[in-house]
Amino acid sequence: MSKTTWHGSPVLSIPELVRVGVLIDDQHRWELADRAAALWSRPNAVFRRSSTAHVFVTAPCVEGGGDRLVLRMAPAHTFQGRLVARSTSVCEALYRAGVAVPRPVRSSAGSLVEELDGIVVTAQQLIEGRLYDVEEVDADLAHRWGRALAIFHARASVVDISAAPRRSTPPPPDLAQVTADIHRGLAGIRRSPDAYGVVHGDPESDNVVFGSDGITFIDLDEVDMGWFAADIAFALRAWAAAAASPDLSQTVPAAFVAGYCELRPLPNESLDSLELFARAQALDTLLGLRATLADREDPTWPTWAVALRRRLSDLAITLERALNDG
Repeated sequence: MSKTTWHGSPVLSIPELVRVGVLIDDQHRWELADRAAALWSRPNAVFRRSSTAHVFVTAPCVEGGGDRLVLRMAPAHTFQGRLVARSTSVCEALYRAGVAVPRPVRSSAGSLVEELDGIVVTAQQLIEGRLYDVEEVDADLAHRWGRALAIFHARASVVDISAAPRRSTPPPPDLAQVTADIHRGLAGIRRSPDAYGVVHGDPESDNVVFGSDGITFIDLDEVDMGWFAADIAFALRAWAAAAASPDLSQTVPAAFVAGYCELRPLPNESLDSLELFARAQALDTLLGLRATLADREDPTWPTWAVALRRRLSDLAITLERALNDG
């Protein structure tokens, strides 16, 4: 983060979620997603979820079987559309470097990114395996997860990635001092190769697939240059208070860090800075939430959309308090 830039909200706007939600039928199908699947010679696609992108999973190839694919779709000419388009080229570079990420799949026309009716579409192989909720993560899983992140950082170090999209805006007055303090702290942390490089940006447990062939990291929208310890702080957010460092005395965080450091020992300064990295991430998240919450609640929204906005509002209040009290 610089003094005038932030990643921006990676989450699709609530009006966009509502717009597409009403178009998905009882079989979890969307006519536009089926048309997108056809660009990859797949007969149809089934809705999975929406976040940075609307995510659909295709059936196998029309002729000859083949892998099922994950389609990621976002409105073109939006921040999320730029993230999705960039992430597939980043994913391809990481995959070629041997990083454990999904294999991007080009369309029948040979393109990594297609556009259909104003929607950016990308595709990647479907990774078979299991995602664990934070309540299910034990010491063994955490140790394996930490080792996998260390391998991700090591192998990604040879990849030259494009800069992640950012939004330019002055810090809001109520967060000006917090922003200045965080930037001052980050400016004092060294960026040596043992501490700084290509990071996933969002390596939480819901972006880690445990499969028979090992661990794969998915959802690469926020891959960027950063401190490796910042990735650790983000991965372990569920074991931390808002805008605070994970508690390394807890079983899961301790096992995660031990697994990571077995393969990639970190400078003491990095682990000592977990609190600062957590605060920087909380600030970025809060600014993104405020962008999302700029869309006021609409009386025509379905109940799930109203509930989602209120949850996001509650989270923004929690982060704001934590940052100002820290």
